[in-house]
Amino acid sequence: MAYTHEAGWRPNSGGVLKSVGSGGTYGAMCVRFSDSSEPDMTGEWFDENTDFCFKSAEIRVPLLFNHGLKIANGEIAQRFADAVFPDATIARTAGGLFGTISLSPADPLQSALAKMIEAGALRFSSGSTVQLARRDGDGRITRWPLVELSTTPRPAEPRLPKIRRLS
Repeated sequence: MAYTHEAGWRPNSGGVLKSVGSGGTYGAMCVRFSDSSEPDMTGEWFDENTDFCFKSAEIRVPLLFNHGLKIANGEIAQRFADAVFPDATIARTAGGLFGTISLSPADPLQSALAKMIEAGALRFSSGSTVQLARRDGDGRITRWPLVELSTTPRPAEPRLPKIRRLS
C-alpha cells in the first residue's frame, strides 16, 4: 500500500511507530453454499455449481475493507476505504470458499485491521463485478468471478463465521 503525505509533511523526530494488533495469518469461510431456503440478506445464494472462474486450486485477490466503501465519517474511515491490503488466498471447500489473509504488525492499517479481527468484529465478503456476475431469476448466483475479498462488519451473509487467527 502506498500513502502520499500532504505537501510540507515531516515525520516526528525520534517518533516510534507502535503496533496495536499482533498481525499474523487469519482465515474463515468467505462464501457459504446454500439454496433457495437459505438466501443471504439480499435474497441471493451461492451453491456448489456456482462458477467462481478458478483457473487453479486456489486464487489470489486483493483484500479490501468493506469493499472500499466508507462506513463512517472521518479521516481514519477514509484511509480504510482507500486501502488495498496484501492479497487474500481463496480455496474451494465442500461447503463454500475459504479465505486466508496475512497481516503485518509493522503496518499501522494492517495492525489496526488485525486488532478488529482479533476482537471478533469482522467477517469476509466476496466481491465481483456487475458485468461478469450472473444470477438466475430466483436469486441463485450462477457465476461470480472473484475480483476482491473484503473484511467487513456487515456482510450480506451474516451466517459466515467471524475471521479467526490461524497462526
